[in-house]
Amino acid sequence: AASLKDFQPDGNTYGYLTGDAAEIQSLGYESSTELSKNWFHNNKTSWIVSNLTLVDSTTNSYRIETFDAQEFKPGYSLNLINSITGQIVGATVLRTTGAKSVVARLTGVVNVNSSYIVEQQILKGRSASYTQLNDFYANVQNTYSKFNGDLLVASNSIARYVNLETNPDSRSRTFSGSFSNTYNITITEHGFYTGQAVYYQPGITKTTTTTPDGIKVVTETESKFASVNAGPFYIKRVDANTISLAKSRSDIYAEKFVLLNGDVENNKITLYEFNEKNVRPQALYREFTTPVNEKTSAITKFGHTGMLLNGVEIINYKSRDSIRYGEIQSIEVASGGKDYDVINPPVLHIADDVGVGATGTCAVTGSLERIEIIDPGFDYQDTPVVTILGGNGSGAVAKVNMTSVSHSVSFIADPGSTNINLTNNTIGFSTFHKFRDNERVTYITDTLTAVGGLSTGAQYHVGVVDASTIKLYNTALD
Repeated sequence: AASLKDFQPDGNTYGYLTGDAAEIQSLGYESSTELSKNWFHNNKTSWIVSNLTLVDSTTNSYRIETFDAQEFKPGYSLNLINSITGQIVGATVLRTTGAKSVVARLTGVVNVNSSYIVEQQILKGRSASYTQLNDFYANVQNTYSKFNGDLLVASNSIARYVNLETNPDSRSRTFSGSFSNTYNITITEHGFYTGQAVYYQPGITKTTTTTPDGIKVVTETESKFASVNAGPFYIKRVDANTISLAKSRSDIYAEKFVLLNGDVENNKITLYEFNEKNVRPQALYREFTTPVNEKTSAITKFGHTGMLLNGVEIINYKSRDSIRYGEIQSIEVASGGKDYDVINPPVLHIADDVGVGATGTCAVTGSLERIEIIDPGFDYQDTPVVTILGGNGSGAVAKVNMTSVSHSVSFIADPGSTNINLTNNTIGFSTFHKFRDNERVTYITDTLTAVGGLSTGAQYHVGVVDASTIKLYNTALD
């Protein structure tokens, strides 16, 4: 049962009452809009033949002309029915020669002088790989025009071509072989690309045995790689005939692939979005509206773009896959941490599987807690002033705590030592001695042999020769 929606009566309807029966003259009208033209309709229609002419007796080809325009297309199946005898001869359209004529190959010889009706037959899918399509209507089942010019198209999205079967790629590849500590699988022209998700399916090996009673027993054994179970993996394309499997996309870039071992038979790898899916009729109803011409730019989204005249739906060039690229624009600190050393701040390390060259500097904030003295200095004349600069800080102050220290410098006084110059009466040191002129010092041999002219424990006054050489005097006046 069906009901009419948005019924628009044509003409006067005076005298009709609720419940009266109405005779429907037509369920539609012939539309002449561009949207409704040239579709490959697949309806069982009949046409009266106006003329029948033999074109080629070797191929049994005839020109069939009708009184009215029809929509026969190359590859369409027809029945030529004799209006007098009822004889039915099959035919296949070879080409169209006009709005009312086609050339068709007949399955038998007919009398061109007799009267005929030509009947279009329902076309179904034709596929050797997906035989279920052979039971469903092909091309366009029908089109329905609306009063506003829009068009509704009914289709299974199954095409019926003249010399071509509908055998789309299943995106599955089957392989067998022996594998030993390898990461590679060889499949001729596999068609996979790096990063694609696939589903690995082990094969099933059937073994038939016969019992002593003559009963045949079929045993099924799973044929798969050792320690590798059925499930999703990711492709690394080695070359056009070789792939490797990874457990994640990040493992691909880290070059961590699944190690393969064992003898396998009829194992299958299927593109993940095609796994456990089959080709079947779509039962589509697609509405085509009048185009709106606007001078604006719009982003094309992934999905359906339109439909071919044979009813096959078109998906646009946009893929669901995406590639993310570009520079790092900003870094958000999720947890700042604490107890950092401003002298040795933390180092920012940016690591990524594919990105390179990104650098950054950590900004440390906080308060001044202590000052570590690397070199306290020596021989100050006045108390030094501490100035704290850098770090984008302000307001930090510090005072110097002075203290007296004993300063001593050692030198080698052994015979032949270059530190002692008896000619110039000088003492040399290997480092900066830090003594000043007239400064009083105490000479200590530290149990070693004393330098001639000097007494251990005696006090002398320094005369500076240079940064590493001095002379000793008994008094400041000397």
